[in-house]
Amino acid sequence: MLGVKSSLCTNESTFLYNNQFIYSPNQAYAAGINNNYFGVYNVSVSGSVGSALWTASQSSAPSGDYLSPQTDRNLVVYNSGGGAIWASNTQNSGAGSPFCLTMENNGNLVWYDNSFTTVWQTNTVQGR
Repeated sequence: MLGVKSSLCTNESTFLYNNQFIYSPNQAYAAGINNNYFGVYNVSVSGSVGSALWTASQSSAPSGDYLSPQTDRNLVVYNSGGGAIWASNTQNSGAGSPFCLTMENNGNLVWYDNSFTTVWQTNTVQGR
């Protein structure tokens, strides 16, 4: 897992699709789409994504779902047809650009504005 990313920022035009993740710097946690559900997951010693610490309460989980960190400051999971199936409801929160979704070493996934103010988080801090 050398060279894995721990953040996904709005200035990168990047999405997360099924089986794509950002990892905590210590590589103990991952955030992304697993089995078409956006969530925060434990990572095993072998590097595979394991049990969920948190998953979004998506309205469905068909194949083709993807996470979009948007420039309107909202995190949205879309289905393959472009319909929103989950959102952080943080549009127009925070200040400036870029906004970055960051998987932290403590297991918390945080959506920061450009001054590193927390806009949204999963509240999944672990005691590891």
